[in-house]
Amino acid sequence: MIRLPSSNHMIDTESGVRLEARWDEPDVATGVVVFCHPHPQAGGTMHAPLMHRVTQGLVERD
Repeated sequence: MIRLPSSNHMIDTESGVRLEARWDEPDVATGVVVFCHPHPQAGGTMHAPLMHRVTQGLVERD
């Protein structure tokens, strides 16, 4: 498994909503993907195993 340098960020919106984001960056980037989990009130979480698997799959893709 490839370990990515990642950092967490908080984004404050004009309407007072605070969004948590994680930025993963491979050594060589070939594009950008914004990948969002389902709403937390519907059981979504940015720490779900699927989120990590998809991120890893995108990075390991040739």
